[in-house]
Amino acid sequence: MSPLSRLAALWRNLFHRRLVERDLDDELRSTLDMIVDAKRRQGMTPEDARRAAAIELGGLSVVKQQVQDAKAGARIELLFQDLRYAARALRRSPVFALTATARGWCACSTCKYDGSSRRSI
Repeated sequence: MSPLSRLAALWRNLFHRRLVERDLDDELRSTLDMIVDAKRRQGMTPEDARRAAAIELGGLSVVKQQVQDAKAGARIELLFQDLRYAARALRRSPVFALTATARGWCACSTCKYDGSSRRSI
């Protein structure tokens, strides 16, 4: 994939999320329908064909999550979600959020040393 097409995919995934979700849903539904049609041509009943197709596909939500994890910008999207959650938590209870943040910084920056070897433990 060329850098320009990767950049275009990143832009689409980050800023046109609803369109990407709708396209993914449509694609998964059509894939499931094609598998069901193939099973029905083999002689299965409609209910059995749909059940077998769902098992073969592995569950729509699982496949959807795998695709979302592999798409361009998935980590950036997670970072944005975390930042939005942090902002909401800060608005709801600023004292708790600031205290938790300060304690986290202190815990990360404090090193305990073994007196004899001066190594971090």
